[in-house]
Amino acid sequence: MKPTLTCFGESAILCSWEQQISVEINDAVRTFERSVTQFFSEEILETVSTYQSLAIYLKFGVNSAEFLSRLEKCVPNETQLGSIEKYVFEVPVCYAMEFGWDLHELAEANGLTPSEVVEMHTSQTYPIYFLGFLPGFLYLGNLDARLHTPRKAVPRLTVPAGAVAIGGEQTGIYPQESPGGWNIIGRTPIPLFDPKKVPPTVFLPGNFIRFVEIDLVEFGEIEALVKNGQYELKSSKHD
Repeated sequence: MKPTLTCFGESAILCSWEQQISVEINDAVRTFERSVTQFFSEEILETVSTYQSLAIYLKFGVNSAEFLSRLEKCVPNETQLGSIEKYVFEVPVCYAMEFGWDLHELAEANGLTPSEVVEMHTSQTYPIYFLGFLPGFLYLGNLDARLHTPRKAVPRLTVPAGAVAIGGEQTGIYPQESPGGWNIIGRTPIPLFDPKKVPPTVFLPGNFIRFVEIDLVEFGEIEALVKNGQYELKSSKHD
């Protein structure tokens, strides 16, 4: 699955795949990114990926047109890199009223009960497509169509870190306190992003998330473990 390559200004290359959201296309994006950064590491400043595109930013002095010409002639062979292990991370979420500010309203709007929303939300395995909007904000796929809900008409000025929400056809987690217009249905006590760590998040594109329901007592227990540096995130290899 090869991309279309074009110059992206004077010092970048834009690689584009078919304009649809799918795990297969996103895997192709990440594999190509891995190949390019390995084969042309001395010339690349950074790469930024999305659902079906990759921007390659070049170091000062590297001409984008000349780089594009070489890249087209010798597209890296992804088979030389070997397979990439994928993991499913279990993210505990409390859907109690204290945290699920919009849960009842969202359920009613979709002809469901709050319990049915929680059951649907926790029954899926969500691919992590890319990070953006905020540092550590995960763009996830595979939300049950019955839970698709428009963003709020008036965004909140403050959404707490760890808020689990639904916006349109997506679900996600706010990694830090910020304004936000998604419908909040719960909250996780675990941190998603820590700039002091390398890498700052374990939730990297290509992996998966599964939400696991917890109650208020469990939320407090996990929160205490996180604070003391004793919480261990559960994960398993994805088939």
